[in-house]
Amino acid sequence: MRALRSLAVFVPLVLLLAPATGFGQGNTATLNGVVADESKAILPGVTVTATDLSTGRPYQSVTDERGEYRMLNMAPGRYKVQSELTGFATTVFPDVELIVGQNVTLPFTMKVASLEESVTVSGQSPIVDTQSAAVAGYVDRRQMESMPLSGRNWLELSMLVKGVTGNNVSNAPGVETPDQFQVSLDGQQVTQRIGTVGYGGQGKVSRDAVAEFQIITNQFDITQGRSLGMQVQAITKAGTNKFSGSAYGYFRDDTLNSADFVAGRVLPYENQQVGGTLGGPLRHDKLHFFGSIEYEREPFTALQQPQLLPQQSWAFDSKNTTAITLLRVDSQVGDKSHITARWTGHRFKNPFDMKTQIGTGHPSAVSSRIRR
Repeated sequence: MRALRSLAVFVPLVLLLAPATGFGQGNTATLNGVVADESKAILPGVTVTATDLSTGRPYQSVTDERGEYRMLNMAPGRYKVQSELTGFATTVFPDVELIVGQNVTLPFTMKVASLEESVTVSGQSPIVDTQSAAVAGYVDRRQMESMPLSGRNWLELSMLVKGVTGNNVSNAPGVETPDQFQVSLDGQQVTQRIGTVGYGGQGKVSRDAVAEFQIITNQFDITQGRSLGMQVQAITKAGTNKFSGSAYGYFRDDTLNSADFVAGRVLPYENQQVGGTLGGPLRHDKLHFFGSIEYEREPFTALQQPQLLPQQSWAFDSKNTTAITLLRVDSQVGDKSHITARWTGHRFKNPFDMKTQIGTGHPSAVSSRIRR
């Protein structure tokens, strides 16, 4: 019985850890640099520690014989980074921001200390990625939170990135066909086919659940999935050591619209979106959660003109409803191991099938699609 209980714990843990080795690294950041003294002589054996300011999650590296340190697979966020070596004053960068997909070089200069002291570096050299040849742009957390969006489709923010020339963004920014586009969420490819963003395998994700994303327009890294034209690396929000959340409503109605320039009248339209988020600690510095839920209702009038009855047409009320959910749990297991579990759900429903609305389907057909 004891063996069965141990197996019941071990197997799910292996299943959680095994897929992580197959995920791309584009959802993380890398921090590296050289540590030297005031005379520019390199310092091996220096302990460099980066601590996530919001979750307390630590990363650590020790400089090699060339004075170089390197931290891989770091979660994007804001960090306190410090270097320590016996006989030298501790040097601290109190606030270093890492963005998804970045390779950040942060050099340290340490001075000899006669007494126990520390040096805080208030300035920071401009971040230049010397590790990757990818042509990429970023939409950071501040832009995600502050930029207004009609319809709240977070991919429309891709038009802020150099190299994206499309003026209209729906599901595939800057490319002509969905087959030239690939999106990864938290390092995991979420499309069923190469670059397909339709209902083949990718469910919708709420803007309020996406923390930030990177768009690569050329020279993809070998770890960053498969795409014929463009690659998007997005990460979801995670819980922190402080409880926080939001509640929102987004409403559009034709009574607030001006007349269409071409039609010369106000076109009928109505849309309602409501939702909320909540995140926080289950155990300080060790276990955190984040959840998001959103509901959208879009009523409209459908027009049917059967091909076999060209003189006949019918208009009837219809509506699209969409429910989106996301739950994420992060656990820090020891100093070097971290486990993330994420569940997403997307349900779309229409009382009539899409083919019915264009006159090629039976009126009794219903559209209902679920992705979990």
